[in-house]
Amino acid sequence: MTYLQETIRCKGSKICSPFVREVGGKSIVGYVSSGTGEVYAVTEGKHVVWTQTGGEPMGAAFDSQGKLHVADCAHAAILKADVSVHNHQPGLVVKVYEEKPFKVLNIIAYCPTGVVYFTDSGPLGETTLAQPNGSVFCIAPGPTGGQVLKPLALDCLAHPCGVAVSPNSKSMSDMLHVKSTHP
Repeated sequence: MTYLQETIRCKGSKICSPFVREVGGKSIVGYVSSGTGEVYAVTEGKHVVWTQTGGEPMGAAFDSQGKLHVADCAHAAILKADVSVHNHQPGLVVKVYEEKPFKVLNIIAYCPTGVVYFTDSGPLGETTLAQPNGSVFCIAPGPTGGQVLKPLALDCLAHPCGVAVSPNSKSMSDMLHVKSTHP
């Protein structure tokens, strides 16, 4: 039995959003500790802090260049860290859309096409079926370089709290899965 088949006893508190990353033929499990502001890696049973946001991370995902993107609820921002150089302090990627701050960033997913998807759920109880104001956004490569922030569903979902990309996605038109809950 490998360590991936065993129960992993996580460090930190308010553990959420586990994810797996392949590095050098090995599977590395990562998870977010929203209570301590840390994102951990578990390799061969050892827990290593990948980054410390100083906030309340809710989800994390790697891009194809190995940069760790973090959806942080307390900062209401998408952050990015280069964990390959042990940069434990992430930088800001985006905090607003059309000069309006995000509400409650919840989860993040990366697509092999270079697109990062994330949810802006809004406070639980304030976004409902009767009054949906949650959103899904993506950060996509721009047509002339750089990146573009795009709303995919703007202020119309009842607490979107999960997002996943089909495993073999090759274009932005491939399948994006969004989970939405309501109180």
